[in-house]
Amino acid sequence: MESTHSKIIELIGKKIISGYFPEGYIFSNRETSGEDFGVSRTAIREVLKILQSKGLIESRTKVGTAVRPKSDWNMLDPKVLEWRLKNPLQNQNAMAELEEIRRAFEPKAAALAAQYHNSENIQKMMKALRGMAYSTEKEDMAQCDVAFHTEIMKATNNSLYVAFGDLITVGLQNLILNDMEAAPVEVELWLSWHREIAEAIEQSNGELAEEKMLFLLNQTNHPADMILRS
Repeated sequence: MESTHSKIIELIGKKIISGYFPEGYIFSNRETSGEDFGVSRTAIREVLKILQSKGLIESRTKVGTAVRPKSDWNMLDPKVLEWRLKNPLQNQNAMAELEEIRRAFEPKAAALAAQYHNSENIQKMMKALRGMAYSTEKEDMAQCDVAFHTEIMKATNNSLYVAFGDLITVGLQNLILNDMEAAPVEVELWLSWHREIAEAIEQSNGELAEEKMLFLLNQTNHPADMILRS
């Protein structure tokens, strides 16, 4: 169950992202004391510290706690991305930005995975593929899709790629809310594209793995991708 602490972080974070608390907004004493949120001053101090680490707010001497401009937000923080994706006014732009970054990073990640993978990485990719193939619910398919892509990041043996995998997870999970459906033949195509990537990695063919991953990510107009956009 989500804690009160987490709920307040979500509440304030979403309000900042949405513009309800606009750039330059100064939090009142009631807000920074925790009174407005029904928590102690110590608890709200921890909440504000976390929001500050995400670049959303700052503490100004003789002024108080203020909302920072959007240009200062930590856009690589998975939670910040999640809040942007859940905001109707920012969802489209945030997803477009994420897709551009994926095209820049994931093909190279696939090439590195082909070079550095181990048997456990391959086993987990194949397990994810089986999950995609046999899942009957979009949510289950999406979770397996997340597992597939994040395992590729782990197979790079590069901690920065692994961290980037957290952003991919947020992006794919957000698309679970999409109501578009795909015909079985379209889903089979989507599965085959993933399977080709896994096979190229298993064969240690970095060039082919990179090529197949880029092809997959470029299929943004395909109906199956409207479900899982992967």
